[in-house]
Amino acid sequence: MNLWKLFKVALVLAIVTHAFVHLAVVPGMNSEDGKALGWSGESWLLSGSLDDDTLWNLGLIMTALTIVFYLAATLGLLGVPGLKRTFVYMTATATAMSLLLFIVIWDGIEPDPNAAIFGPITTSVIMLVVLLRKRIEAALSPKTKVETSQKA
Repeated sequence: MNLWKLFKVALVLAIVTHAFVHLAVVPGMNSEDGKALGWSGESWLLSGSLDDDTLWNLGLIMTALTIVFYLAATLGLLGVPGLKRTFVYMTATATAMSLLLFIVIWDGIEPDPNAAIFGPITTSVIMLVVLLRKRIEAALSPKTKVETSQKA
């Protein structure tokens, strides 16, 4: 297995893992020490404008869309027909949803919103890697004898 294929598998695993980390946003989870985890249902941006049920539904829809688009992007990265051509757009959509979700609910993340900063960092790194994938592939793919002899 060449390095590019290994890297692609690692990228798929990273995206899938990051997609499912968004499930931690779903409220009502408790840690081992009994502290609340997830989202409290509060939003610094929308709590005054939307009623609690609407805000709750919006948060769940954004979470679900983020997960669905990340999973579809990984299928495209793996070469599934119909998704292969659009995986960059799906990754960009998932990234936008993930970042928007963080912006909307960050202050309601329990137990400490500041601990969730790795989410947007991971999201941004995934998008950057996807955008640079052609260069990464060229750097990691083995050179054929024809390519090496043409450079000499």
